[in-house]
Amino acid sequence: MAPGASSRLRIEPHAPGVDRRIWWGAGSRETAEWTARQGLNLMSSTLLTEATGEGFSHLQAEQIRRYREAWKEAGHDWTPRVSVSRSIFPIISDIDRRFFALRGEDSRDQIGVIDGLQSTFGRTYAAEPDVLIEQLAQDEALHAADTVMLTIPSHSASTSTSTSSRPSLSTLPRRWAGSPTLPGR
Repeated sequence: MAPGASSRLRIEPHAPGVDRRIWWGAGSRETAEWTARQGLNLMSSTLLTEATGEGFSHLQAEQIRRYREAWKEAGHDWTPRVSVSRSIFPIISDIDRRFFALRGEDSRDQIGVIDGLQSTFGRTYAAEPDVLIEQLAQDEALHAADTVMLTIPSHSASTSTSTSSRPSLSTLPRRWAGSPTLPGR
């Protein structure tokens, strides 16, 4: 290597700004801090590979807070993005109620083991859209994130209901005052 040359080679072909479009899925508060130090945007799903006794939403909000603190300490010169995911089953018909309502009734965070690690799984939201709005408004992590990725079934359990006949949840963001940025908004 020539004197004064950097050991880091630029990735080719070069795409200016690509480093600001890379996301890393962090499964714990510690890996969220690592992600911040690397200068990557943060994705946090419905699973964290740690269990502290705190609720999932609180634990995930703490993950985001620690990520933002580590980002600031690292001295990056741009503002990162943070996304969280939620599993949502909007109940909009009797068929939906029959197939999905039990998922939402008394749905709560779960503790389990994945790859030998005690893990916290976020609850599944299954309710009528107005109830979903109220429930999601209580979710700490949603308020801490920039983007919410919604996992919504593409069609009801009934084969007679097509995806084009299902109402969209596009009204959800407009009705959820003070919400984080939702896709398509």
